[in-house]
Amino acid sequence: MAADRLVKAGVFKTDSSLKTVTRDAFVNASVNGLVSTPLSIGTYAGSVWSGEHIKGSFSANTPLLPPAHQPAPSQQTNGVTAGQDRTGEQDAEIINLRLDNAELKMVFAVNTIQALVEGGEGNALGKHPNWPTEINARLDTIEKQYMAAENNLAAFAEENDFVFKPYKDESAATPKSVTERLSALDKRNDTINKGIGRITAIRMLEVQDNQSIA
Repeated sequence: MAADRLVKAGVFKTDSSLKTVTRDAFVNASVNGLVSTPLSIGTYAGSVWSGEHIKGSFSANTPLLPPAHQPAPSQQTNGVTAGQDRTGEQDAEIINLRLDNAELKMVFAVNTIQALVEGGEGNALGKHPNWPTEINARLDTIEKQYMAAENNLAAFAEENDFVFKPYKDESAATPKSVTERLSALDKRNDTINKGIGRITAIRMLEVQDNQSIA
């Protein structure tokens, strides 16, 4: 796991209060949202990912998220054709599949960020036992967690001399359908994924350069 290796190598700053602030922000982002689990981040990520029926594999530069060249999990519908009604909404089966995958991607993004601030041995964050089940409530919770994730990644980036700019939805002021909200979550996840990939890739190159000089 790239984040864990970089943390252990002392590349990222972990001696600040950021790891506690980051975890608290995720836990407090929403009611019945995320909680700390007994498993380490590395163990949790591997067990959850291997148990999901989603195509993808780990990337050295994006330690917990699927590689950028793979289809986003929310776009993988296990062979089900995405149908839409006259309002532009996808059918219930597709929406539920996309919601499941949006939650999975969010959990991986959150744990990747947490791994960056404290390493893969830190306690993983998982869904609360009372995680909401109604569609709009699920979307509200995921969106709140992404707000925390974006703020936390921006703080981590600044702490380590990088800049992270979250995805900005230009149509945020207008009411959105469920399908549009899910698509916006895909874009927020992709932006986080690329931000993490850029930070870890640059730091990995710096470590390799320093080792070659030594």
